[in-house]
Amino acid sequence: MLYDDSMRVESALIKYYELNNLPLDGGINDKWAKYKFGPFFLTAFPNFELRNEAIRRHDVHHILINLDTSTKGEGLIAAWELGSGCDKYWISWVMEAQALWWGVLLAPAKTFGLFLQGRHSRNYFKENFSSEVLNKTVGQIRRELLPHSIPKFRMDDGLCFIFFAAFGIFVMPFFFLILGIFSIVGLFF
Repeated sequence: MLYDDSMRVESALIKYYELNNLPLDGGINDKWAKYKFGPFFLTAFPNFELRNEAIRRHDVHHILINLDTSTKGEGLIAAWELGSGCDKYWISWVMEAQALWWGVLLAPAKTFGLFLQGRHSRNYFKENFSSEVLNKTVGQIRRELLPHSIPKFRMDDGLCFIFFAAFGIFVMPFFFLILGIFSIVGLFF
């Protein structure tokens, strides 16, 4: 397990950033948001406040579920976050819906399992996220946010998953168009 229950979240975040070759602030101070595509970082769009609020929470979710930032890891965390809900973070709803497909293609059973777990979890898109969270241990946040047992499948879980998968297909062409445009623009700024 990459992030042991006894680690403080703040220490786990530093380890997460180092292991995944990310800036120690998670990129929130960068002018441009980057999109990791395999080993490459592409300029995705100008960084903005709501995205910065969402990305810190997203990074803690990676630690909570113990996932890296590989293409597969992003698909898996997308499933969990969509299942648990992204609340007011519209950028997360859009980004996670298209990333869900990496999980579907690379690890379908695990992707659906994490989506199902998310449907019965709480997350930091909805919960208070303050400096207090950084002082907790990883085990504390796991106990607070994750269900104590594997949830059973219900028909509404399957329908919800199908909805997000369809939404992901719908937004994917727009996302890649925007990614392409800003990657070219980002070369000059």
